[in-house]
Amino acid sequence: MNQEMDCLLDIFKHMLDILDELILLSGRKKDTLIKNDLKELNCIIGLELELTSKLANCEKKRQELTERINEAFGNEKNSKLDDILLKLNDNIKAEFEFCRKELVSKLSQQKKVNDLNTELTNQGLSYIDFMMNLLTGNKSSNMVYNNQGYIQQKMKARTLYENKV
Repeated sequence: MNQEMDCLLDIFKHMLDILDELILLSGRKKDTLIKNDLKELNCIIGLELELTSKLANCEKKRQELTERINEAFGNEKNSKLDDILLKLNDNIKAEFEFCRKELVSKLSQQKKVNDLNTELTNQGLSYIDFMMNLLTGNKSSNMVYNNQGYIQQKMKARTLYENKV
C-alpha cells in the first residue's frame, strides 16, 4: 500500500510541475498577445496543448490509482482523497495536504492568467471586427435619425472601402 501511496504522491508532484510550466507559458502567452506576435503565439498554443495532454494523462492515472487505493482500504469506489487520508499516518497526510494546497493555488493562478488572456484575445477580436465593419460598411453603427428622432430606413454607409462590384 505504501508503494501505491508513494506513486499517488509522485503523480501529484508531477501535476504540480506541469502546472508550473503552464503558468509560465501562459505568462509568455499574455506578453505575446500584447505584442501581437502570431508565430510565437502559435508555438505557445502547441506547447500548451502538449502540457494539458500530459496533465490529463496524470489525472487519469490519479483516478485509477485512487480507485485501487479505495478498494484496498474498503472505501466506496468514488470516495474522496479525504477518506484515504483518514487512514494514513501523519507524515504522509501532511505531504498530501501540502500537494493539495499547492494544486489549488496553482490552478487558481492558472485561471487568473487564462481569464486575462481570454480578455486580451476578445479585445483583439473586437477591434478586428470593428475595423472590418468600418472598412466594408457591414453592420455599421452609424445610424441616421430623422427630425422626429426615429432611425431612417435607409442608413448612410460611411466606409473607407467601396464594396460595390
